[in-house]
This record gives sequence, C-alpha cells and structure tokens, in this order.
Amino acid sequence: MNRFHTAVLLSGVCLALGLWSCAQDPHEPQPFDGNVWATSGTVDHFNRFHAFSVGSGPQFTYDITEIERRAVELVANARSSVDVALDNFESTRLADAIIEAKARGLNVRVVGDEDRKGQDGFRRLEDGGVQPVYGDGAVTWQAVFGRELVQRAGDDNLMTHNFIIADQLRVLNLTGGFPLDGDEGVQTGFIQSSEEMTKDFVHSFDQMHGGIFATAQTFYDDSVSSDRGHRTTFPTEDGVVELYFGPQERLVKELIDRVYSARVSVFIAAAEFRNRELARALRYKAEAGFDVRLVTGQPPAAPTTGISDVRSNPAIDGTIVIFDGGRDRNGVYWGGNAVQLSMPIFEAVPYYFEDAAEANPLPQRSDRFTDANMWAVHENTVNRNDDFTQLVNAFNRLFEDGSAP
Repeated sequence: MNRFHTAVLLSGVCLALGLWSCAQDPHEPQPFDGNVWATSGTVDHFNRFHAFSVGSGPQFTYDITEIERRAVELVANARSSVDVALDNFESTRLADAIIEAKARGLNVRVVGDEDRKGQDGFRRLEDGGVQPVYGDGAVTWQAVFGRELVQRAGDDNLMTHNFIIADQLRVLNLTGGFPLDGDEGVQTGFIQSSEEMTKDFVHSFDQMHGGIFATAQTFYDDSVSSDRGHRTTFPTEDGVVELYFGPQERLVKELIDRVYSARVSVFIAAAEFRNRELARALRYKAEAGFDVRLVTGQPPAAPTTGISDVRSNPAIDGTIVIFDGGRDRNGVYWGGNAVQLSMPIFEAVPYYFEDAAEANPLPQRSDRFTDANMWAVHENTVNRNDDFTQLVNAFNRLFEDGSAP
C-alpha cells in the first residue's frame, strides 16, 4: 500500500470516528425515562423522579383507574414495609392489597383524618385487621395563656396527605388520593425512588402514626410536630425537586413569597381560594404587568379584584401553581417551576374569647391545623424532560375548560 492509499484510509477512519463522536457525545445528557414504578426489590442509588397528571382524557398522563392499579402494584411489590397516609380512601382494591401485605408479614401502618374514617377503604382495612391511626379531628386547646379554651371543629383541622411509602424507598404521592367513583377530579402527583427524599416522608409519617398530628399543640401556642428534615432541595437525574411539609413549614407563606419572586407569570388552579394575602400578591403582580391567571373549584372567598383572568372549574383536586417558564419583556427566558400542594389555599380561621372587661367576644385569627405537603419541580432547560411539562399541561386544561365565575 502506497502513501496515498494510506493517507486516504487514515482520513476515512478519522472522519468515521469524528461522526461517531458527534452522534455519541458522552457528555450529552439523556432524559431519564421515568420508569420508577416498583417491579422488584432492587435498590436505586439515585434520586429518580417522575411527575404526572391524573384525569380523564389524552392530555393527562394517567386516569384514576391506572393510578389505582399502579398503587396496588406498588404495595404488592413491597418487600419489607408499607406506610399509607390518605385523605381520600374509597379504593377497596388498594385496601385489599394493604391487608394482603400485612398477611405476608410486612410492617404495615396507615393514618387518616378522623372525619374521613367512614370511607370504604378505611372500613375495609379495619374489617381486615389493619387498624389505622386517625387524627386532626375536633380539638379543644389553650390558644392564649390564661384565656378560656378554644373549640375547633374537625373541618378546621385537616390531614390532607395522600401518599404511599414502600420499603422506605419509593413514594407515590397524589394531591387528591382515591375518591368515590365518579367524583374524580384532576390531580397531579409523582412516583419517586430515592432514599434521601423518602426520609422526609417517613419523618412526617412517623409523627402522625405516633399521634402527633397538626392538632397536637403545646400548652398554648405551637404544634409539637417537628421538622426533622434538614434539606428541601433534591437533585434528580433530570433536574431539581423541592419538598415541604406542614404544619412544620408554612406552606401558604412559602407560596406567597414565590408569587412576589415570579419573573414572568403566575398561574394558579386551586380547589379553594381563601387567602387574602395571596390575593394581594397576585393583584400586585397583575398590576405590574405580569401574566396572572386563576382558576378555582369553588367561588373565591378571597377578593380577586385586579386579576383579569379568573375562571371556575369544579374538576380541580388539590392545588397547582405554575411560575414562569417564559420570556420577560426584555426577551430573557426564565425557567419555570411547578408547585403542587395537597391542600387547598386556606386562610386562618377566627376563634373567639371574652375578656373579663369586654362585653363582646374578641375575634382572633389562627392558622388552620393542617398536615399537608408541597412539592416543586423545576424546569430543566438543558436536559428537557416531561416532568414540568406534564404539570403545565394539567393547569392549561383546567384553565381552558373553566368558565367565568
């Protein structure tokens, strides 16, 4: 082989290698496929996360029947433990899977709201030998030292969690749980496989199962429920996820802060909208030229004057808030984040006590006693994936299907 043929051959090899390296760049990130549903007892050593929407129609990731099937599968594949916290629990199929897990010798624990224990799922568990721990019912407490006791009804004290923990590794979390057939609303949720992220859910669950719900008060002021989590932000294979838990962390306060920090837009879909300070923050952003949209399941109890895009849609189950994800007036693109809450947007409720020198009761305001969780998914503008998009699509469908209140 002469020098010319050798040079041509080497050039062809270099060209082929160059094309291969362009097509197979080892530094180019690849989106995770979201397959974190449990199929075995294999331990994952990464924070794997898959966000989704739940509703009827092709625009949603799953319908409630599919989520129920996957929840049953999650429990059936558990190897050591199953912890369940549900606000809405009408699924007897899931209840049967939990009973069967206990029969297999797994450590099974369940918590629920005192005012919801008549639901089919809880009754099925009790008949099958699984006794849930109930909390957040009516309470009498010392709101102010030296004053007379305050009585609060069960409707003012809520356990709104809807999650399942399998093997203290995987968590299925929903905003609305498993309601009666025909009552299904649009939910959001996620399935994750992460020892780190699961610890926060386990810490919250352990306290409730031990009887420390949001209604467990100190002598006169604060909840004895403690925040044992030392971090709120978790890197996943596709981006960043945040987790918060109430009553340890003020969820609505966190939401209001984020509204004021928004760079482009604020979109809110909430089953209830009662908080006046949040309404004030939305009005401030709308008057400053930001894109503000609000769709509620019930007529807003907080004033919405100054917010032009307000609609009503009773299909909302939970709270969906989309921040940014668009370009500002200078053309700068701001990555968005989608915040989901298991609770409606509440406001403090009044209670009354009488001073010895006063003829009329004096109203005081107090936070609702609510066990809840909030999570946020950040848009990844480098390694595009469906987590953020799924949640945005859920809001868009609720808003587009909404009507003027």
